Amino acid sequence: MAAGMSEITDFYCGDGRDHRGRSLDDICRFDATRLETVHDFVQWLFPLPEASAFNAFAPLLTDDDIAAIRGSAVAQDRLRQALAAMGRRLGFTVDGDAVAFPAGKQAPDWFRDGDHNTLRVTRMIRSLHLLSDSALAAGLQDQVLALAERWPGRIGPRTRHFWQTARDDQPG
Repeated sequence: MAAGMSEITDFYCGDGRDHRGRSLDDICRFDATRLETVHDFVQWLFPLPEASAFNAFAPLLTDDDIAAIRGSAVAQDRLRQALAAMGRRLGFTVDGDAVAFPAGKQAPDWFRDGDHNTLRVTRMIRSLHLLSDSALAAGLQDQVLALAERWPGRIGPRTRHFWQTARDDQPG
């Protein structure tokens, strides 16, 4: 993938920077607290074709970006790095294409309607679906829906619907 193609392909190639000058590696090194409290990076880690309601500086994913990222082994590895970084905050692990929440006696602290991380999860599923072979997207989707079954009442029907339909559109 040639550098200079777009903001997001440059970002995923390793030498691009977000609107604050951070590389993907910089963001992936955030600790769990920064991943929770900083709100303007997730749109760079998991871009979408639609404008973000929360970050006016977020890049818009194009069909060319989708094709370039899907076709790049480097970008695919970096996509897994981004997902693993978010897993540090959200409580899941990534092993290849497998996403797993540990079996526990309580739901993750963010796992409730109204938490901004439920929106992040929807974005992550959809972006992974567009940018990868979709096994990662399916893995995350299956895991959060299983958590919703395991802890009924924490996630409402609207959020479940967003999670269930996040992979309904076809990749570019």
